[in-house]
Amino acid sequence: MARTKEADEWLAQTLDELTVIGASCLVVEDDLSRPTDPALIRSEIPSAFIGDRVVSWSDLSPGNGEASVKAVMAVGSGYPRNAFVVSQSAANLGLDDRQQVPEDFPSKVAESLLAVIVAIFDAESYLIWDRGDSLPFAISDD
Repeated sequence: MARTKEADEWLAQTLDELTVIGASCLVVEDDLSRPTDPALIRSEIPSAFIGDRVVSWSDLSPGNGEASVKAVMAVGSGYPRNAFVVSQSAANLGLDDRQQVPEDFPSKVAESLLAVIVAIFDAESYLIWDRGDSLPFAISDD
């Protein structure tokens, strides 16, 4: 198990490397917030709604992995459950700040999915699933 800082640095590096193969957006499921939560209303992180559920996102580009990690960790009181790395931009997914997502949002995410990131052990570690051809490097503990 890594320290939180080490895990965040590794995740930032992973996100940066995923941009090399076309990652464009990180979509985060926020299972703790609701559209009417005062903290969400004041947040600078863009959010959209699926009924009474919330998703937030961060654009990805080479070198901004660290900023994306900070944005992700601010979602859901610092414990995001699922984050989806996709090749579509937020605009192409139809994400509009503080609005309902379009009906085709789930299918667009599924079609452009490159990796899924799950925070485990209170966000001290991350579990990453990728399509098998997504990550251009080997992940090891060495």
